[in-house]
Amino acid sequence: QAHAKAIMREPVYQFYIQNHAKFQVPLEGLVDDISICGLADVITVTPKTIYLDDFKVVSALKLANLEKWYWNCQFFGYLRQLAAYKFMLEPLAQGREIVTRHLVSTKLDHGLYKPFPIIIPENLLMAPLQEFQEGVRGIEKTMENGDWHDPPVSWDEAKGLVRPRGEAVVEDEEGEGEKIVW
Repeated sequence: QAHAKAIMREPVYQFYIQNHAKFQVPLEGLVDDISICGLADVITVTPKTIYLDDFKVVSALKLANLEKWYWNCQFFGYLRQLAAYKFMLEPLAQGREIVTRHLVSTKLDHGLYKPFPIIIPENLLMAPLQEFQEGVRGIEKTMENGDWHDPPVSWDEAKGLVRPRGEAVVEDEEGEGEKIVW
């Protein structure tokens, strides 16, 4: 709730209000003949541009600089997700440019919640879109071959969390390390 309130206090949120943005927008499309869908956080349509925004809430360390943010996007599939949403939105664009963005909220050291707007250029979405499409095709092929095994989930198979033993070096934002043993 604190992250949402922080965003709502900023001009980025006023942009949504002024332009009648839609929140939690269902999207659907096809990869070849395979149905796909997703739920976009925010879509704002203006006469010349469609803004496709994905909200993320992360620790300050993941947003220490744009290079770290890029690698987090790669590791967690954020670019693949945004590329898939853009792909599903393109048939509806009617000649408008689609601008893709992340609005990343984090809690700073002094307890302030702060959003950071990040524009994601189209060239960073090309390879992730290919990965997404190949993944969809791979799942479809696996299902056709009867190799898809997704057992029902029940509490009977739940695992108990245990505290791991070991040690690690934890680095702060300046790259200084501290050894932690547990």
